[in-house]
Amino acid sequence: MNTLESNLTKKAYLSALKGCLMSPFGVFSERVTGIVIGSFFSVAYYSPYEWNRRITHECNRAWGRVVETENGTEIRFIRGKGLFSPFWLILLTVLFAIMEFIMLFGESHGLIDFSGEMGLMWLSAAGISFVICVITAFHSSITQQGIEGAGEITRMLRDPSEYYC
Repeated sequence: MNTLESNLTKKAYLSALKGCLMSPFGVFSERVTGIVIGSFFSVAYYSPYEWNRRITHECNRAWGRVVETENGTEIRFIRGKGLFSPFWLILLTVLFAIMEFIMLFGESHGLIDFSGEMGLMWLSAAGISFVICVITAFHSSITQQGIEGAGEITRMLRDPSEYYC
């Protein structure tokens, strides 16, 4: 777990952090997305897309909590990389399970024995999504933009009120 300190009050810090967040739909642009609920946050920094690179648009993440102290606030967070996050693991697992269900349903014309195939279907969907998330995390760990993105997350969390200045 990483820890940072800020001179801002907890309320001012969380407000500034919300102000840094951009739309998640700017797919090929450099951006910071995320959500702040109470004193908890989940943020992601997406590196800019470069058309001439083999691996590009890396993602760095941070999940954490803001705690008020005597000197200001303390930010406790865990780092993440790539698509390796609970949201993407669940979403990809569900999407792959739906695709597998449609393929099985189409093959058997509605005569699926759900007793054994459903467990295997969910297990393979979870395995595929886990592999995809690990690959993107590895890409973000070894590329130059991925390493620089980790610094951007730290810079933003250190003082979100000065991030875009």
